[in-house]
Amino acid sequence: MKILKEINISKRLNILLFLILGLGFAFRIIGIDWDQKHHLHPDERMLVMVTQQISLPSDISQFFTQQSSLNPKFFAYGSLPIYLLKIVSALVGFLAGQKWTGYDYLPYVGRLLVVLFDLGIIFLGYKLIRKIFSKQIALFWMIFYATAVFPIQVSHFFVVDTFMTFFIFLSLYLVVKHFDNPTVKNAFLIGFAFAGAAASKVSSLLALVSLGICLGVETVLLGIQYFLIYKTKTIDKLKQRIFLLFKKNRSSLHRNKAKKMLLSAGVVIVSFMVFFFIFEPYAYLDWDEYLSQLRYQARMTKDPYVFPYTLQYVGTLAYSYFLKDVILWGVGLPLGFWIVPGVIYYVLDLTCRVFKKGNYQREAKELILFSFFVSYFLIIGKSSVKFMRYFLPLYPFFILYAVIFLFRLRKLFTNTIFKIFLSTILFFHLIWMLFFMNIYMQKNTRINATQWIKDNISKGSSLGVEHWDDPLPLTEGYNYKFLELPMYESDNSLEKWQIVNNVLDQADYIILSSNRLYKPLQKLDDCNNYLRCYPVTSQYYKDLFSGEIGFELVKEFRVCPGLDWMGIGVRICDDKADESFSVYDHPRVLIFKKVNMVGQEQN
Repeated sequence: MKILKEINISKRLNILLFLILGLGFAFRIIGIDWDQKHHLHPDERMLVMVTQQISLPSDISQFFTQQSSLNPKFFAYGSLPIYLLKIVSALVGFLAGQKWTGYDYLPYVGRLLVVLFDLGIIFLGYKLIRKIFSKQIALFWMIFYATAVFPIQVSHFFVVDTFMTFFIFLSLYLVVKHFDNPTVKNAFLIGFAFAGAAASKVSSLLALVSLGICLGVETVLLGIQYFLIYKTKTIDKLKQRIFLLFKKNRSSLHRNKAKKMLLSAGVVIVSFMVFFFIFEPYAYLDWDEYLSQLRYQARMTKDPYVFPYTLQYVGTLAYSYFLKDVILWGVGLPLGFWIVPGVIYYVLDLTCRVFKKGNYQREAKELILFSFFVSYFLIIGKSSVKFMRYFLPLYPFFILYAVIFLFRLRKLFTNTIFKIFLSTILFFHLIWMLFFMNIYMQKNTRINATQWIKDNISKGSSLGVEHWDDPLPLTEGYNYKFLELPMYESDNSLEKWQIVNNVLDQADYIILSSNRLYKPLQKLDDCNNYLRCYPVTSQYYKDLFSGEIGFELVKEFRVCPGLDWMGIGVRICDDKADESFSVYDHPRVLIFKKVNMVGQEQN
């Protein structure tokens, strides 16, 4: 009877896991056609173009040259997602028609790949957390992550961050497994996983810290706890304890395991190099270009003035800017409120457990995970450029530490009250997720704006549009005359203001298709505080919005996260979120119409 009961529990658990994965899949696939083939995500657009351009070389000798047709010549991101998209789209094209290998349909194949890899994160996360912590914590983590807003949003874009996060989690799972059972097979698989992560995005190599912890943590913890147990007080006694610790007849098993750990490091390195060559061969074969592009990207992380689209991060604070977006938008306040106290509690609790007699096997596994969290948080968190997706690999950890903290609070409540407490948090967490999903229940604002322009603005009209942003209308642009406003150019440029004045004179409408320019440039108005400043541009936007330069706002397209229920609408507009949270799938579009011929003179 006991066996039958365990089988029934196992079946119910499997059904629950399947339902959570199904729920995660559903929310990630809803709205997958959010931009209707208009390629409105710039990184996705670039990756798709690179994927289209590569092809198999005509003979094997060409493969090993820099001029190979398989060389993406684009190393800002890893090559593995590009090759995966190429291979999978070819298979889909063979089965469902060649249109799936074309520019318009490649994003759908890529997005589906991202969805599947994110489901892999959910599954791996459950297995890893259950292995170290408990089944309850693993299940609640799984539910919270499957319904967390930012992982859902990123799954709607073909970008590399989800691939990287998957391979990082696979690496951590295999490292923990290797800690329990150090074998050549596990070491070989660790090298494979690390190569997959590095060939998706090079910053994932921070996970190597966890491998280093794996190789040495058991010796360190055993030593700490051994000396604490025996209360060593003198140098002589310390030396004696070290001798006893490694004396064959007392710790031969531990020494053998340590030898296996050190030996396996070589296997990991060889495996990594082989698989990294398979996943990203032209990092080796086009080494100079690879390094050059990596240096360029590294420069961006230190200097927000490098690119126009990174000016939004000038003056933002390290760590706190990322945390603000994680708590308020990426996870949402219902669960996000518990992230900071959860991390603080976990650090204190783990530290206390390390320095007293306990289960050092479990603590070692926790340190393997925590070492990646700390190293990634400290290094990436201080980056000058703070796109929300940079912190995607930490979302599973933030949610985990919040859930652990919530379960520790159960000591303060009765069992019934705790269930109500946890259910309330989950309920409002799901409400925030549904608020966000409302975005995908409507057409993209740029698509709606395109239709309005075609219906309400006469053909042949002159439209003032901003450089470094998507001009509107998205289709049939040949019916209009586009006049580009170079607002990112220096305020000291006389040519810039000559162009702006000419555009203001000639344009019938000015169309701002997002806040990509006016949000950061209005902020950079103080030349005493910023290396590059835009006081005149800031004043230009103020005058535009107030109607003082002869244009008035005639139409606004905006979608804020929210819900309508029984005639009551609740909206939480995300203007304060990182630009990348809104500018792709629900940007605010503003259309201004000329009401007189007043020009604007600039100094």
